[in-house]
Amino acid sequence: MTITSPTPVTRPPGFGRRARLTGYALEQVLWFPVLLIAFIVAVVGAGLSLVAVGLPLFWAGLALTRAAADRHRALAARITGVAMPTPRRRLPDAGWLARLQARAEDPMTWRELVWTLVAASAGFTLALSVVLLFVTVVGGLVWWFAAPALMSLRAGLDRALLYYARSEQLEVRVAHLTEVRAEVVDHSAAELRRIERDLHDGAQARLVALSMTLGLADDVYEQDADLARKMIRDSRDSTQAALRDLRSVVRSIHPPVLADRGLAVEDTRDGQRWRRIAEPTRG
Repeated sequence: MTITSPTPVTRPPGFGRRARLTGYALEQVLWFPVLLIAFIVAVVGAGLSLVAVGLPLFWAGLALTRAAADRHRALAARITGVAMPTPRRRLPDAGWLARLQARAEDPMTWRELVWTLVAASAGFTLALSVVLLFVTVVGGLVWWFAAPALMSLRAGLDRALLYYARSEQLEVRVAHLTEVRAEVVDHSAAELRRIERDLHDGAQARLVALSMTLGLADDVYEQDADLARKMIRDSRDSTQAALRDLRSVVRSIHPPVLADRGLAVEDTRDGQRWRRIAEPTRG
């Protein structure tokens, strides 16, 4: 009995790509209930945000929406062959409430919520059409020609909502830089107030006390020289303390750019000076 090896199935060119596109379409179809749940939870949580229970719901809805959006960005990049990085703002290193506020202020968050509706309606219809054409016998030929076009349309739909156009990227960048500039200005104003407070409560108070002590020493010098000398010694100690306060204030306000360029401040007998500690970093 002769055993013949099975004849390999020959598939027309491009079958593998269309099969992958169909797999992507099937995955997008399976995401349908997740998209609906994410949208409902996020909207209900936003509506109940004034109540304590609404904030965790809103957080959960946004987290689920972001997970779905990230996966569909990856699928769109595979379908089109064009990278599509996540265009979200960086979240602050703070508590979950501050991070939730940052997410709510990010325009991409609301675009992703709108995308969930579009993906669960028009996007779901496109992906389901590809899957149905593949599994039906009569739709095989239509699937062969329609699958790339339908999936390209679906990827374009995802890209339009989940990624910024060139002009939108510039607008988002300008808005972000404006916010950063406002934060820097506020931080600088706070630093100036801190420096004024440190000088007023520290060195200035010591110098005022020093002036009063020297004045008293001058008044009592002729009557009690020993007491005057003691007051002068105390004044010398106050002078050293005032110098330490001034050095501490100066050390806290040295420009960070100088440290970035490899310079550091050091105490000397004559005061302070800058010295090189490393080669300057070049960005």
